[in-house]
Amino acid sequence: MEVALPGFLVMDYSADLRPEVRLTAGGAGTIFRGILLNPKAIHRNSGTEICAIKEVMDWPSLSDEDNAERFHQEVSIMWSLTFHPNTIKLLGYTESPRTIVTRLYPTDLFRYLHAQDDKAPLESFLLLHLCSGMVAAVAAAYSMGIAQRDIKLPNCCWSCDCGGVVRRDACPSGIS
Repeated sequence: MEVALPGFLVMDYSADLRPEVRLTAGGAGTIFRGILLNPKAIHRNSGTEICAIKEVMDWPSLSDEDNAERFHQEVSIMWSLTFHPNTIKLLGYTESPRTIVTRLYPTDLFRYLHAQDDKAPLESFLLLHLCSGMVAAVAAAYSMGIAQRDIKLPNCCWSCDCGGVVRRDACPSGIS
């Protein structure tokens, strides 16, 4: 696969980011809630300083060169999908350590559904709205020849806008 990196999104980890709280960790890396210190990145994030910082885990079975290529491929794919309305927005990345910086969403579908234990089931129109956004994001990836290999509830981030309209964005983790 030919990789095109958005060079203007390269950030300096120590100068442009401040990781604050570890949110979760998985097979692909660790995600932190962070603060953007770079004015251009803050602008790309709709004026918000809060972000998600994913420290990408190297695969022990790969060489450093192969891990770097894998990381660059993920950044390139995220960049190619970032313009779709239902995908996570890439704000930047760093080479050392290898991190991917995106918007931080208030919740994901897994957390939301598990917080609903004592509430009525979701209404049909809301379920349809959520599912249609996730399907649209995956279809956008597939239309570009990109396979999403990790479709699961925690990878479906979403939030509500000021008018109470639910936005859903499928996180492009597990892509190849």
